[in-house]
Amino acid sequence: MAMKDIFDDLALLEFPPLSAGEDDDQLDAAEQDLDQLRSQQVRQMEVAWDDGGVDPVLAQLAALRRRQLAAERHMRLLLAYAREFVGPRPYPLAALAEASGMSISGVRTAYDEDEVAEVAQVTGARRRQPLSKLSDPSAEA
Repeated sequence: MAMKDIFDDLALLEFPPLSAGEDDDQLDAAEQDLDQLRSQQVRQMEVAWDDGGVDPVLAQLAALRRRQLAAERHMRLLLAYAREFVGPRPYPLAALAEASGMSISGVRTAYDEDEVAEVAQVTGARRRQPLSKLSDPSAEA
């Protein structure tokens, strides 16, 4: 298989053709935009291959892995925010589990104090008081 075929295939996987069902004019315009994006991606892969011998399949897999790790990190920060900063009560574990595709115990252990500190630092938000302090009048002293 020629590299050009691989470049074209990877661009189609990244920007797949649209399915019919929309207004023909809109579909044609959107498909032209996708063609332009595919062409740009093919040119970038060709340059990377020609100038540095960068394998396009491996490069895309590595880029996707970086995006996956970033998304997982972002999810941990959102879970920390929802549980530790939103008040007076945190988001329910069951709702967060459903939204994140995790189990309740997975949500409970998904983040640690480092993520809590990062949320506080980035947002300037104050961590809410634990529920035990809210319900125990003697804890206010």
